[in-house]
Amino acid sequence: MTQYVLLKRDLYECPGHMGYTGIRDKAGTWDAEYVKRDGVDVKEKYQPSFKEHYAIPLDVAPEFTDTSFHDLNEAHLRAKLASRAPTAEEGGTTQIGEEHCSRWGGIPQAKLTEFNRRSIGLLCRGFGLGPWNIPVNWDRVKWGSERHTEFVTTGHGLSTWDFNRLTRLVIGAHDECIRVEISPKAFRYLSIEMWPRAGREGGMAERHPTIEQAIASYRRAA
Repeated sequence: MTQYVLLKRDLYECPGHMGYTGIRDKAGTWDAEYVKRDGVDVKEKYQPSFKEHYAIPLDVAPEFTDTSFHDLNEAHLRAKLASRAPTAEEGGTTQIGEEHCSRWGGIPQAKLTEFNRRSIGLLCRGFGLGPWNIPVNWDRVKWGSERHTEFVTTGHGLSTWDFNRLTRLVIGAHDECIRVEISPKAFRYLSIEMWPRAGREGGMAERHPTIEQAIASYRRAA
């Protein structure tokens, strides 16, 4: 049965209608019967400019609303990363469940590899959005490689603060042991490429430092 989230003034309602939050994971959910009985306006997609009370299906709700505070978003993402299952190089196995963002119906599934799915996950966490809200032509991405994934998107919000997608992408890359490179692709577009690294040790082309190691290296050089 479809579950809905309720929004007002671009914030989600918390469980039990006890306040508001900009973070989807902390929002309450309600079934279609409740939404209909309460007379809530139902929309097919998220509409940040609409300030009145409305409902959207949970599976199209962005991870963060546009008015959600960026420091709270970053803290939430850090907590999720800290609680994730260990990666293969950390002695665990990568967990990509049925609810993973890479399984969204707008992404072609036939050729997706595990690394393609990890890359989609990193992009979504970096942008703080579900794949349905990221301007990528998913049909044109070259899927099928365990060694490389490239996304072509706009550069909006790729900055260190205010719109801090660049900071989140960098933190996520270090945590996930994935090398990320950003380069111009065409007018108004950027290429975001990702390569998996084997671990924290080894040659320059094999390893990837943690964010703490990268910060320490930067500060030693300064």
